[in-house]
Amino acid sequence: MSLERFWKHLHIGRRWLLNGWKLFMRNPWLLGGMGLTAAVVLGMLELIPLLGGLLIALVAPVMLSSVYLSLDTIYRHNKI
Repeated sequence: MSLERFWKHLHIGRRWLLNGWKLFMRNPWLLGGMGLTAAVVLGMLELIPLLGGLLIALVAPVMLSSVYLSLDTIYRHNKI
């Protein structure tokens, strides 16, 4: 891997992280609350023997899609 290619990938990653941070800062209470809620729900489901993993597998896509919908709504409503 050439050094120029490395710096290009590093720049793309840095830009991706900065844009993600800007999007998060547009509505940190909503996204932080969603993250905390997801952590609590998944933590509680993890405690259920045998069925916990299955329930997490069923609930995780729903939670992830709600995060994507929230991010899209935040992006569209707060355009400057």
